[in-house]
Amino acid sequence: MTIETTHIPSRHKIIAINISAHQVILNRKTTLKNILPLLKLKKIQANPIEALQTMKKLDEILNKKGTKEISRRSKINKIAKAISRILDATPTPDSSGHDIDAVNDLKSKTLQILDKTGNKYYTLLNKKKIEHTLLLKKLNAWCNEAGISEVQHTARSTAKRRIESAYCKDSTDLNLATLDLTSLPTGVFKFLPKLTGLNLMGNKLETLPKGAFTGLSALISLDLSFNKLETLPKGAFTGLSALNTLNLMGNLITTLPKGAFTGLSALSTLNLRGNLITTLPKGAFTGLSALSTLNLSANKLETLPEGAFTGLSALSTLDLSDTQLTTLPAGAFMDLSALVTLDLSVNKLTTLRAEAFMGLSTLVTLDLSINRLTSLTPEVFKFLPKLTCLNLQGNHLETLPEKAFACLPALITLDLSFNLFKPLPEGAFACLPDLITLYLHGNPSATFPQEVFTGSSTLRTLGAMAPLQTSC
Repeated sequence: MTIETTHIPSRHKIIAINISAHQVILNRKTTLKNILPLLKLKKIQANPIEALQTMKKLDEILNKKGTKEISRRSKINKIAKAISRILDATPTPDSSGHDIDAVNDLKSKTLQILDKTGNKYYTLLNKKKIEHTLLLKKLNAWCNEAGISEVQHTARSTAKRRIESAYCKDSTDLNLATLDLTSLPTGVFKFLPKLTGLNLMGNKLETLPKGAFTGLSALISLDLSFNKLETLPKGAFTGLSALNTLNLMGNLITTLPKGAFTGLSALSTLNLRGNLITTLPKGAFTGLSALSTLNLSANKLETLPEGAFTGLSALSTLDLSDTQLTTLPAGAFMDLSALVTLDLSVNKLTTLRAEAFMGLSTLVTLDLSINRLTSLTPEVFKFLPKLTCLNLQGNHLETLPEKAFACLPALITLDLSFNLFKPLPEGAFACLPDLITLYLHGNPSATFPQEVFTGSSTLRTLGAMAPLQTSC
């Protein structure tokens, strides 16, 4: 380590440091007794850098287990204060070319030593000043990046003001929405460790560099919706161990590479609605063991490959509506043992395999409305013993086989409206002992004989535009 000290005609000092591959190594046998004379105030004022090197040795002594020297903390503390005052008086480097990072690094090291001397309040005050200086340097470099447009400069300047304000106020929320930002400043969020909410909605971000959110260990909610993200590189969300909600709705994401969500062990809600995702590779959601709600609606999946939902053992709500699905492979949902709600509406399903819903023993609500189903078989529902709500509205069903719903003893609400049903068979719903609400309106059948409802003694609501035919 080579050090330069420039004297100017004032009580201030400008300190420039050139850090090389070498470090000053002090004699290990040096003790507090022969170090303290080196730290007399006059010597500190003459060469604070040399004093700091000696302070590093003091730091080692203070850390020695069982040392009796710690009883002299009071004297060490006074010396440390003297060094800190001199360093704190160091003016911000100007056009003379002094290295502000080096000066601030020196200050930071001094403050770390001060922590060991029990002077934490004084340390924290100075640390805030140093951090603020470093934050502004990074923000200014980002705002004045070469080649950016005037519009982008204005957007970044606005973001800079908001980030600096959040830092100075120790804010828990930061709103950078709808600023048309094309990139994020590097290494800035580490200065906002108390942040719990970050809104980046409605910008023009095309990528997230690895470690973009490093330092936001307390962040709970992150909104990146309506940007221009095309992919999620591995490590993009590193460090967000407390994140609960992640909104990626309305981007241009086409695929989810394995490891994209690594580190998000606390994530509960993930919104990927309205992207361009065409496939879900096995392991896409690895690490999301706490995820309870996943929205993949309005994508372009067409099918669900085996193992697409591996690792989502806590998932309770899955929205796959409007994803252009044409088929459901056998066991597509096998890994979702805790699923309660499944939305498959507005797709292109024409048939359902007997094993399509295998493993969904906890499912309560199933929405298959607005598909192209032409027939049903009792076996389709045999894996859904707890299902209470089934929506089949807006399909192409013309008839119901005998005991079509025999495997759904817990069903309470059934919607068969806007299909192509002709007269239904007698006792079509007799196997549903708890059925309370049934919708049949919008079907072409002119009559529904009373026999159709034989055995449906619990029925309380019947939505049927066509008149009921009775034998009376």
